[in-house]
Amino acid sequence: MNPVTITPSQDLLNDFAAQCVDLNKQAIIHALQTMPGDPIYIIESFVFSIIKALMERKSKLDILDDIGGGVFYKLASLLIELFQKDEDIIRCRN
Repeated sequence: MNPVTITPSQDLLNDFAAQCVDLNKQAIIHALQTMPGDPIYIIESFVFSIIKALMERKSKLDILDDIGGGVFYKLASLLIELFQKDEDIIRCRN
């Protein structure tokens, strides 16, 4: 692991994930209302787009460190969970 790389704390991941939900909630609601298909697939597609955008800003070594440290997995799991539990998203699915 690169000694200069700082692994984000759980609080930082939680804060970032909450901001991602706020920023992307309306787009997900629109997609869920207009696109046929499994809601989980739609949510996961958005989550993986967010992760991809994060990876594009990092060096290859930082990406490997984050993968090795489970950062992307933790963030993806957290985002999926938060989107699924969001009250506005739940309402639009019913």
